[in-house]
Amino acid sequence: MRDRKVIPSSLSSGRMLRILGWLSLIFLGALAIAPTKSFFREWKTRQLEYNAMSASAGVAAMDVKVYQKWNKRLDVVDRCTSCHVGMGASEPIQGHEIYGAHPPMPHDPTEFGCTPCHGGQGRGTTKKDAHGVVKFWEEPMLDMPYSEAGCGTCHSSFFTPSYEHMMAGENLFRQHDCIRCHLIGGKGRLGGTDISFIGYRGFRSDWHEHHLQMKDSVNASPWKESYGAISSQDAAEISLYLKTLVGAPRLIKAQLAAQRYGCRGCHVIDGVGGEEGADLTSVGLKPLGDFSHSGLAVDTLTTPASWLKQHFIDPPGVVAGSAMPRQEFTNEDIDLLTLFALSKRLRDVPREYWTKDRIRATYIDSTARSFATDGQSLYSAFCSGCHGRRGEGRGYGNRAATFPAIGNADFLTIATDEQLRKTIHEGRPGRGMPSWGKKADGLRAAEIDSIVAYLRSLAPKAPEIADVQAAHADMQVGENIYKRECALCHGPRGEGSALGSPLAASDNDAARNPQSAHDALTKGVSGSAMGAYSYLSAEELKSVMSFTQSLPVAKARRAGWKVSTGDAALGEKTFARVCMGCHGENGKGNTAPAIGSSAFLDAATDEFIQATIVRGRTGTSMQHFGSASVVFGQIGPQDVLDVTAYLRSLTTQLAHNTNGGSTQ
Repeated sequence: MRDRKVIPSSLSSGRMLRILGWLSLIFLGALAIAPTKSFFREWKTRQLEYNAMSASAGVAAMDVKVYQKWNKRLDVVDRCTSCHVGMGASEPIQGHEIYGAHPPMPHDPTEFGCTPCHGGQGRGTTKKDAHGVVKFWEEPMLDMPYSEAGCGTCHSSFFTPSYEHMMAGENLFRQHDCIRCHLIGGKGRLGGTDISFIGYRGFRSDWHEHHLQMKDSVNASPWKESYGAISSQDAAEISLYLKTLVGAPRLIKAQLAAQRYGCRGCHVIDGVGGEEGADLTSVGLKPLGDFSHSGLAVDTLTTPASWLKQHFIDPPGVVAGSAMPRQEFTNEDIDLLTLFALSKRLRDVPREYWTKDRIRATYIDSTARSFATDGQSLYSAFCSGCHGRRGEGRGYGNRAATFPAIGNADFLTIATDEQLRKTIHEGRPGRGMPSWGKKADGLRAAEIDSIVAYLRSLAPKAPEIADVQAAHADMQVGENIYKRECALCHGPRGEGSALGSPLAASDNDAARNPQSAHDALTKGVSGSAMGAYSYLSAEELKSVMSFTQSLPVAKARRAGWKVSTGDAALGEKTFARVCMGCHGENGKGNTAPAIGSSAFLDAATDEFIQATIVRGRTGTSMQHFGSASVVFGQIGPQDVLDVTAYLRSLTTQLAHNTNGGSTQ
């Protein structure tokens, strides 16, 4: 007979009944809470609020339910209009923040859904979930100040002229009172054609001529009376402005900011740019976890936008050892640059959703640029970040090296076009300046020529000979200029030196011929270290010419004078004493540019080197060696020739090293 199993007291029937009773109560409570929880869902609260406002707003009440948009081609399911009901689920309430209509766009936003442009988690039905504020969601919704960044999902890039052209075109648009007849963003006086999206949709290039023809063919109207001919230059500037009217005004300003600060000088953007910084082509798609936080003691950055903003404020403070210099950005510029970076989010979408600019760049004209290619615009986009907005040169607190001035008069009056062209094309290896002409993502020959032409336009226009002759001569001013600019080469009394010809010669001296003297001073003397002094005023030119004419007549034989030769060995010693502290050993560069590199020596002439030593570089630490120096002591004409010979000897050493030889 088997023993009967005894049920443990812990599982007695009475205890089991009590447990089941409690579980039943919990289950019933859950069933009771579920409808209540559903009733208080955010989307339902929104829709009930909308219905409460509908009568006074003059719109029909809506069915309370979850609204969903499914775009099969884009593989998008969005329930955003369950709260933002005026953007597709029901009639919008005019001007309401939540229930209003979507801002005007050149295409229908309901066709695409919400998340392709704005980000977020489309299937979410709470604000937190829908906006993507969840731990592992890589596509949080763009904050409202940066919502226009969503255009970058489909648009490869919008055309952007230089800031100067943009401002000039917009000002001319208003000066010629185009806003009288045309609407932009709902603003305009006579309610004429809305051109808010004309840059996106396109317009005829001869619009001005067409307007004039229309004016002659229409009946009397305010427009007929007010419209008149404008110059072709004004029409061209206005056309550049019209191209920016694409329905995303802040994004255009953001692109202008990126161009104005010369971001492409260091970063590849849309396939074109420098190599110092990271490629920004798709930076808007990076999740927060992919950004470096190595410079932060306490990480408080919670979104890509907050990371980008803080990085623009203090790059090394966010990324330890960042090569990006600290900039003097305004708060508005920081916001605009953040918007620009977030807009770099081009995705692989079906061809039917490709925009005109993307189709054009991919299939029609793969060589088309998304930026203006006039010299000023190119300089702004590629050069201004390092060399300054007007070529004044720049220095940054967290970088020892400075970027030289290339737009000032003392540089432009001694540098040749060929030197400028070759420097841009070849770059300066090891110094942060790419070989723009050799890079696949660099500049084309015609674009380099445009930059050279723009730089040349920055050089001051010299006074005409007639203006100089009519000016007042001040002998003291002339003597001061002569001592500062001329005496090192031509001698204190015009007797000449190893570097400069005699001026106090008795036979037909150029200094005593006003036209010859004017040409030498304003154009320079070819084949010599005598660069132009075209930045001197008419009075200064008259004064120094008059002082030179007052120099005593000497018996020096001008015809027998010639430039002396330099001694490279002596030049090496002078270089070590005077130049190496800034330019580094063998001219490899330190705080000042590398002048011992093949890139520099191939581009620069001996005359340019000599003139730079004598005259210095305004806006840089390169002082005026034409005068005695307290820091480095006296430097003479022969020293200048010797240093030039030493630098030129480095070319042979560099070539020998390249061919596998030894310099030991």
